[in-house]
Amino acid sequence: MAVNNATHFIGHLTATPELRATAEGKEICSFSIGVDRGWGERKRAIFPRLVAFGKTAKFVSTLPKGTEISVKCEYDIREYEKDGKKQQSHEFTVIDLKAHRSAPPADTQPAFSTPAQPQFEELGADDPLPF
Repeated sequence: MAVNNATHFIGHLTATPELRATAEGKEICSFSIGVDRGWGERKRAIFPRLVAFGKTAKFVSTLPKGTEISVKCEYDIREYEKDGKKQQSHEFTVIDLKAHRSAPPADTQPAFSTPAQPQFEELGADDPLPF
């Protein structure tokens, strides 16, 4: 599928997405992700609103808050009326979504650790190489 209006994001789910259905019974899941923008003192986070449908909606609804995902989206402006005034909503409709890793629970230690300094064993001139 060729999409000329494509945007890519990599970020973390800001909340556990909830699956719901449209009036026609189609699965839909709206969610947001936190994405870093800029660097140094100008670094800040943005929180784009995303919407997924069908199998993608079902999949993303199984992911916990904090999961890192990458998404390819199509940007859209949805117009609606509220209290007699015309409003606009800026949304990104998910075309493709990949989950990278889940955030560990806050009360657990990582499953691996990297030593601060490499550990080397000194070999003598006559010692065999370890590989």
